[in-house]
Amino acid sequence: MKRLPSFDKILLFSYFIFISLTGTVLLSLPAASRGNPFQFTDALLISVSACCVTGILSVSAESFSTFGLIVLMILIELGGMGLITFFALYVAAPHKRISLLNRRMIRSFFVDDSMVKPRQILRRIIITTFFFQAVGAVALYIAFSSSGLSNRPLFDSVFHSVSSFCNAGFSTYNDSIVRFASCPSVPIILCVLVITGGVGFSVINDIASSAKRRFNKRLSLHSRIVLFITVVLIVIGFLSFFLFEFDEAYKGMSLSQKIVQSFFQSVTTRTAGFEMMPQKHFSPVSSLITIILMFIGGSPGSMAGGIKTTTFFLMVTYAFKERMGKTSMRLFKSKINAAQIEKAFNIAGKALFFLSTSVLILSYTERFLIKDGIFSIFDIMFESVSAFGTVGLSRGVTPLLSDAGKIVVSITMFIGRTGLFSMMLTLPGSGKQSENMVEYPSRQVMLG
Repeated sequence: MKRLPSFDKILLFSYFIFISLTGTVLLSLPAASRGNPFQFTDALLISVSACCVTGILSVSAESFSTFGLIVLMILIELGGMGLITFFALYVAAPHKRISLLNRRMIRSFFVDDSMVKPRQILRRIIITTFFFQAVGAVALYIAFSSSGLSNRPLFDSVFHSVSSFCNAGFSTYNDSIVRFASCPSVPIILCVLVITGGVGFSVINDIASSAKRRFNKRLSLHSRIVLFITVVLIVIGFLSFFLFEFDEAYKGMSLSQKIVQSFFQSVTTRTAGFEMMPQKHFSPVSSLITIILMFIGGSPGSMAGGIKTTTFFLMVTYAFKERMGKTSMRLFKSKINAAQIEKAFNIAGKALFFLSTSVLILSYTERFLIKDGIFSIFDIMFESVSAFGTVGLSRGVTPLLSDAGKIVVSITMFIGRTGLFSMMLTLPGSGKQSENMVEYPSRQVMLG
């Protein structure tokens, strides 16, 4: 029996398409830029990049007018909230009934809070978002004002707070935050916002609930996995960048600057996309580590992209853990069923397929630039992973892409945002009813 996309998923895709096209129209207006109006392909790429909280730009950041930056910030907020704003609008209609599917999707943001009402969850998430963004804006305003490097500290602080908490990586400066390399308070504040926005609302809620009970309440399995793998990835990234770039990209810096640079690079690669140093300055091994971290991304139910930390953790643990022939897996005195493990591999497999397709198409559309040595296949791969993982880091390739290449990158960002959302929100057991009606003979396939 042929399965059709669910109405909810069609609405979700329509939501992202609508705000992307609306953003494209607004950014194409003369008022959105300081000079000539942005070309349609540039406006489309920027709009999709903002809605998918990616941070990839094909024009300079300082070419935006104040109106253009406000449009960009609104698109980041709507795209960063993503599914949350979609459902907020969807259930806000008077007398709108929330289906069982929608309830399960909304509750997936609060793993162990199954009895909480969906509208209450939405309210809590929106309040949490604006709270952290407001606190971040105040902290950044103080840091920007004291540094003396910002001409409009109030606007820049609000913009960067929204961008960092949403893991978007957009900046109002052409050099991202390179100018603040000697002002450690700015990158540290941004890192705190990026990490907070990247762990997920379920984890934030779980920690807050545990704190209210003076940490007598044990964190959920999901929260423990997210916090554990987040710390592990940050530490591994920090040590890798610190060791590999100590006498390379960081040569001539003080020890404290090297530490801040390494920590910031480790955090920003996980879907944030801010730069304290141009990515082309890093060695090939550090760039490869960056690609891996961008592919993993943040955590489920958060602003971040990528295949998600829990997906990566389950795959690695399942691959190396002794199971005595069982398909399920014991973890932290809990049982992870086969359906969740299968879903993790399913998400990663589809992500690799979409990503490989993007690299292949870009390699063709930009073949002449590659032949001329303008950039390499590795640069194309870096850009594709950055777009698919909604990171926004770039090795300077995007502004040089052809119109066809910019469209490919836009589609890659869109799939990376909505496609993975759709896969992650597939309910266990959905679509299996027809499969159980027919029993096929078992066969063996050689593996390994």
